[in-house]
Amino acid sequence: MGRDFRDPVQVEMRRHRHQVWESLQRASALLKVSARLAPAPAEEIRRAAVVLMHAYLEDFLRTIAGREFKAFSNAKQIEQFLNKLDFAASEHSQHLAAIDRMIKRRHRIVHHADKAVAPSNDTLQPLRDEEVVDWLIATCEFAESLMRPLERKLAAARNQKRKHSQQPSKT
Repeated sequence: MGRDFRDPVQVEMRRHRHQVWESLQRASALLKVSARLAPAPAEEIRRAAVVLMHAYLEDFLRTIAGREFKAFSNAKQIEQFLNKLDFAASEHSQHLAAIDRMIKRRHRIVHHADKAVAPSNDTLQPLRDEEVVDWLIATCEFAESLMRPLERKLAAARNQKRKHSQQPSKT
């Protein structure tokens, strides 16, 4: 089946793809900058990238949900959301495991200043570049894996609506 680039569903999906891609490119750019810095500032840049990635992912999911969900604080909530939309959450388990680690780390960064667990410890938790890159890849792949099924669902809904509007009304 060829793509009709004037089709409203495909136009909308291209817009979503572009927004997700652009957003995650910003996080990627931060990681590239962090690679050229001394260890302490590099880790701070990576922490910022984690917070941004979560924000971008959450915005993407809220866009799909029609802003119905307020927050996605763990992978379980994302799974519930996917199931509610009749997506097979189990097909995304690999990505969701990495995304859950990212969400937990983002929570620690935002709510606990990324400090060690012990209350008297003021030490920042180390954050390796490889971890953040893994989370970025998982987030990109996860978002992309939702695009095709979402496009099919939107097209089916549009066709159903079109079919309904073409039926003669009973008077």
